[in-house]
Amino acid sequence: LPEEEEISARIPSEIDGYPVTEIGEEAFSEYGSMLERVEVPSAVKRLGNGAFKMCMSLTDLVLQNGLEYIGEEAFYLTPVEELYLPESVSEIRRPWELGGIRFRISEENPWFSTDGYGLYRRTGEEDGGEKELLVIFQSEERMEYFVEAGTTVIGENAAAGNTVLREVILPDTVHTIREAAFEG
Repeated sequence: LPEEEEISARIPSEIDGYPVTEIGEEAFSEYGSMLERVEVPSAVKRLGNGAFKMCMSLTDLVLQNGLEYIGEEAFYLTPVEELYLPESVSEIRRPWELGGIRFRISEENPWFSTDGYGLYRRTGEEDGGEKELLVIFQSEERMEYFVEAGTTVIGENAAAGNTVLREVILPDTVHTIREAAFEG
């Protein structure tokens, strides 16, 4: 294969008339190490645990509206640098595992938001709501981080492994700091 050619895959939206609704557990871990780009169609609702695990060349992952769930270790040892979350994504398992990935989030997504460094989740709007900081992007130059106003919960492992980060400034609305939020 010529060096300038990108190795990519486009997941089909159906196979033999059946919709492809999930990328299964560790689907690409054995044969995906050379993949650089993957396009996931809107028919896919779930990325299973470890779906792109060990895809050590994957830098471009295109997710479409329709995706609802991202499993744990979905991007383990995957160098995806930026991840677009469409409006339909409502659940991310173990979000702290995504600390090395920058997020772009659809403005229409009612659950997640970002300030460029933190990934936040909104819950229970009907009950007054909670705003939880899920993870702080691990940056080589960022030594301090101001948690967004209105945040009520600092999530489990939210800043774990952020070795350069020296100071996290919390708003007075924070009432819960979950286990290992600042570990490491």
